[in-house]
Amino acid sequence: MENSARTIVAIAKNRYSTASARISTPRLLAVDLERANRKLKKWLARRLFTFNTFTDELVSMIRTRSRVEAQRKWPDSPTITAADWRTAQAYVKTTRDSFVSVQSARRPSAVLYPTREFHSNLVQKVLSDPEVTHPQYVRGKANPLFTAELQRRAEKKARKYEEAFLNDDDAILKSMTFDKAIKLLRSFHLVEEMPNEQKICEYIQYTCTCHGKLGIKHKFGFQCTRKCKHVLARALRDGLFTVPPDMKLGVVAKPKSAGGRAKRAGKALEPESSESEEEDDGFSECSSDDSGEDDIE
Repeated sequence: MENSARTIVAIAKNRYSTASARISTPRLLAVDLERANRKLKKWLARRLFTFNTFTDELVSMIRTRSRVEAQRKWPDSPTITAADWRTAQAYVKTTRDSFVSVQSARRPSAVLYPTREFHSNLVQKVLSDPEVTHPQYVRGKANPLFTAELQRRAEKKARKYEEAFLNDDDAILKSMTFDKAIKLLRSFHLVEEMPNEQKICEYIQYTCTCHGKLGIKHKFGFQCTRKCKHVLARALRDGLFTVPPDMKLGVVAKPKSAGGRAKRAGKALEPESSESEEEDDGFSECSSDDSGEDDIE
């Protein structure tokens, strides 16, 4: 952990030379830079200091927090709720003809999924490229030629991602500015198969780097809840299991609101939103229940 911290500090030195540097710990790197910045300022009591002091204090902070994390006991299995099943099925259905992913060249069982923000940026770049004449949609359906162009560009970016973050040599990472490293890190979710002895239940057989948000009541994202639409969707695509009959789209209904009319059954197609939050903390037995709010990402 200490070496990781010094690597991040080395990146930051390319841009920052004073104590006002905004830099987060490796654990929070992909979570919320502003929250990490506030914690670091609080740790340092907002006093002025040299950059060397900043480096030492940052490593000390990471070491202390790592010891706390090491004592944390995680539950055996998450609960797979009705909202989780709706989210995963909608994700599979809406991306059936336009799904973009990249097989990792460095980890055989891992796949890189473009994040929502990066995918949106890819689409905009292809649409604005005068050399690309393929329309995005043909007769209301995703154009395979347009999707192929997205795939090609995603694979190019994925190579940079792996060189920076999945490489034993951190020279490339150190050569990047802090902003570029963060932007690249946020371009993909890494979905990787668990070893058989680590699989926590029938439905959760992969890990994912999607993070959600820390410090909120209703957590979401694999790093916070040990479940997410990416791992469920990948297992469904791979045919590892089928959706329980009472949890299929069009069968399971959204929970009723506090008052007024009951909500209609969930739509088959719902937009993806990476900032949604779940009503279920997901820290109990691994089962399918109908608790939790809908959280289509």
